[in-house]
Amino acid sequence: MQWLLIEGKFSDFFMPLASENSLRDSALNGTSSTIKFITEQLLPLIEAVLADNDFDVARIIKKYSSVILSNNSAFIQDPIGVLKEVNNSVNELKALLQVDTVSLRQVVKLVGEKELLLLPENFQILLSTDADDEENIDEEELDPKLLAWDKALDSSLNHVNNYSKYISGELGFSTHQGVKGHGFNGLWSFWMMKALKVFSLSMKSYLGLLSCRKEILIMKNKV
Repeated sequence: MQWLLIEGKFSDFFMPLASENSLRDSALNGTSSTIKFITEQLLPLIEAVLADNDFDVARIIKKYSSVILSNNSAFIQDPIGVLKEVNNSVNELKALLQVDTVSLRQVVKLVGEKELLLLPENFQILLSTDADDEENIDEEELDPKLLAWDKALDSSLNHVNNYSKYISGELGFSTHQGVKGHGFNGLWSFWMMKALKVFSLSMKSYLGLLSCRKEILIMKNKV
């Protein structure tokens, strides 16, 4: 029952990554640079924005963005103007976060376009594609890891938040209690068994249709 409860909490984000062999361990442990970007930069920024914590917002942007830096020529020439643009971008982000169905892709895209944070390279690649060209992407030519992240980007922000809580142990299924991975192994086994069950039912239905078709042909031949 616990696995059933957890399935709907972060599966949309977790499963695309865990289904790719090269990303499975990092999805379990939360150790990849992209996942750390999400858990250590993006989500704290979102939390600060929603809490109207201007101090934390400024601290995170200053630490992880190139906007408020002494080597940013635009900031040196017009610091007040740059700060006003940053404030407008933060307000735009806050408005987007009010949408219940907001996806990780939408948030990352806005944060990247407004340069509130420096995006990981794989996100830059995936988001550099124009909306009009997305349907023309050949999944067979796309790197499996990029394809997995492309699917994970479509998950809701709620699933991403819950995944972060899962990794930190706040969701009740910590990967850091005792032998690391026990929670994951059970979770992964549950999903695999569910997938096999669906496959088994599909095969039974298919074989049943074949059997019916065979009986009909036999009856027709007798007639």
